[in-house]
Amino acid sequence: MLPLIRDALSKGAALAESLEYLLMELGMTSLEADAYLAVLTEPDSTGYRISQVLGKPAPNVYKALDSLITKGAVLAEEGGRSRTFTAIPVREQ
Repeated sequence: MLPLIRDALSKGAALAESLEYLLMELGMTSLEADAYLAVLTEPDSTGYRISQVLGKPAPNVYKALDSLITKGAVLAEEGGRSRTFTAIPVREQ
């Protein structure tokens, strides 16, 4: 599914907005949906990296990522001084 989403995101904003809308229908906030899609396209990234990809303040992105962990949409792996995030496919949630 990751190549499909990466391809979809590369095809334009309208499709990315559709994916965001679908994720929001599943109960994610707009920022959570954006963060989830960013983690899908940038697996094993830090929260800081995801905030750079999204162009959003890091504290807001970390809060969204923590919420996604609670919702079972993202896994966090502690590694030294940083945490990296991996998305769980929607069909497994």
